[in-house]
Amino acid sequence: MRIDGKRKCSDCSKEFEWMSIVAQPDQPASAPIYTVETIDKPQARIVEKRGDRYLINIFCSHCKQLNAF
Repeated sequence: MRIDGKRKCSDCSKEFEWMSIVAQPDQPASAPIYTVETIDKPQARIVEKRGDRYLINIFCSHCKQLNAF
């Protein structure tokens, strides 16, 4: 599953796009068809999952400051 969005940098206040791929463990390995996601934006790192929410880290594409949300 792909999650993506826009983020306003906490340091330089410029907006940038981001995305991340979340593994789908409920699909069996023997499934004949897989969903393929395209990586076309800066990729964020999922640090933690809390229920249906994710804690995400990504570096701003403008100033390289780490943003966590």
